[in-house]
Amino acid sequence: LYTWKNHLYTKVKERLLSCLLNEIQQARMSGSNVRHELQGIIGSYKKMSTIDQTHRMRFYGVEFEKPFLLDTAEYYRRKVQLAIQELSVSEYLRTIEKHLGEEELRSRLIVDASTNPRVKILLDKVLVQENLALICSAIDPSVEIFLQREPDQTIKFSDDWSLKKSPTEEGPGGSASGEYGKRGIVDELGRSDEAEDLLRMFRLLSFNEESRQTLLRDVQESMAKFGKREVAKVVQNANPIAFVEYLLDYFLRLKGLVITCFNKDEKVMARMDQAFKEVMNDHKISMDNGGVVTTPL
Repeated sequence: LYTWKNHLYTKVKERLLSCLLNEIQQARMSGSNVRHELQGIIGSYKKMSTIDQTHRMRFYGVEFEKPFLLDTAEYYRRKVQLAIQELSVSEYLRTIEKHLGEEELRSRLIVDASTNPRVKILLDKVLVQENLALICSAIDPSVEIFLQREPDQTIKFSDDWSLKKSPTEEGPGGSASGEYGKRGIVDELGRSDEAEDLLRMFRLLSFNEESRQTLLRDVQESMAKFGKREVAKVVQNANPIAFVEYLLDYFLRLKGLVITCFNKDEKVMARMDQAFKEVMNDHKISMDNGGVVTTPL
């Protein structure tokens, strides 16, 4: 091992590294696993690192891991540039989720375990953070489309966030009637494009706290914007009952959104509460001659 590292390896290291990175790139492009022989060669970098007892794994880090990460970043930046030009945001989300899964599996097979977290951080930076504005541009229209749907009446105004059927909603044979009676909101609406996009964004942006906070902020703003616009239409009718009914309806829509697209995440629920309070308190309500007088706060 000592002879290989200090006498033979130095003569072929550049060509060896180029062949390794090229083989890995070919595996990425074809969607296949790297050949077993490559795993053994990459393992030799780790073995050669053991010669230096003072700085274990330094050789592996300098000679293979650093070039591997740089090459990985360059490869996916090229992929991203093409994807942005050719794909919609929805298609881009599906594509990068696929890349993340494939690269994570590939890394587990070929690199040292200490490299895997660095690969995840790198891919999050290249695929998500560097394109955060593009990804988040889909939040508002997705929230808008979802909230425009009629809320599923199986979602109750309660604290347990459960999906329950009321006795009046049960049809023959115990199946619920109504627009979403056969499957319910999580199954029915969960298959819509906007629900899938939001759920995918939630998964992708949750890895990095800064990205997660951006998502939470934009979702809250979209929730509140929708509610304020719709409540402005209701108060024009000067009907206090309609106003209260709308607030209840709006809450159910928000609740369906959080359940279906964000897995009832506590931080998203907190943002939902803030958006609901913002909409509810957006107008000062008073009675005058049997009608509703609203004054923007």
